[in-house]
Amino acid sequence: PEDPEVANLRQFILDIARQQSYMGERIPIKWLELRSKLLEMYKQGTRYCDMETVVEAMGTSHLSADITQEENAVGILRFLYFKGDVIFFPTPSLRNFVIL
Repeated sequence: PEDPEVANLRQFILDIARQQSYMGERIPIKWLELRSKLLEMYKQGTRYCDMETVVEAMGTSHLSADITQEENAVGILRFLYFKGDVIFFPTPSLRNFVIL
């Protein structure tokens, strides 16, 4: 039997999560694939990497002529940062340093 307090806490957390604006949004599979690759790098002992490594991990993808691979990587890294998966700052002096 489950403790009623634990059940109440679980329900409270689920209710709060459902209220978040990003819940239910679709995430491109390429973004999830990159997240998985970065997580695998972390599991293998890598704690940080540079932008070139991130772009290489992304592989080739079909982008519009208006966006570069690095710009695409920055967008994905910002998303992963807001989710708490990486530490990344898109400022010119720090954008080449990604903490996994």
